[in-house]
Amino acid sequence: MPLWLLLTTLSGAAGAEPTLRGFAGEWERVGSEPTQERLSAIETAITPLSWVMRGIAGPVLRNSTQPSARYVFEVDDDGVRMSSRGEAPSPLTLDGQTRIARSDRGVFEVRSERQGDGIRTHWKAEEAYGSNTFELQGLGEEMIVSTTLVVTAISGVKPIVYAERFRRAPPQPSPAAGAPPGKE
Repeated sequence: MPLWLLLTTLSGAAGAEPTLRGFAGEWERVGSEPTQERLSAIETAITPLSWVMRGIAGPVLRNSTQPSARYVFEVDDDGVRMSSRGEAPSPLTLDGQTRIARSDRGVFEVRSERQGDGIRTHWKAEEAYGSNTFELQGLGEEMIVSTTLVVTAISGVKPIVYAERFRRAPPQPSPAAGAPPGKE
């Protein structure tokens, strides 16, 4: 763990609890291919459906449940903000109160709260609801995102439950990095 991360994780400030500071930064999903866990969870969820409905629901769920490739957490004295899929950062109020959120994927009811040392976000949309739990592992260098998704648009689909691993994204080089001295 980098020293700056260890110190900010242990120090804390008024608006953001010390353990939340460990989330600060960019996270990228480990592996670009769909995880077998997510694909197996989808297959298990649609097993009760007729073969016709499985043929329709399977591809739609495999596509629509693709997790974000990257998360960005901003943590400071004012609180926690999170973004994914290139969207603008949204505040995570962590007070358990339901709020309305809008994105290019629709309108959602969202509620965020602390869960142990992690963050849990519950969401509800027109055709599904679920939750994501963000937990740090390995001295804060890895983040596990556990997802539960309940599809309400199709009767008989079991809950889809899976987890994805993320690691800290390497720092982006500054434009002057590698430039000869005096040529920045």
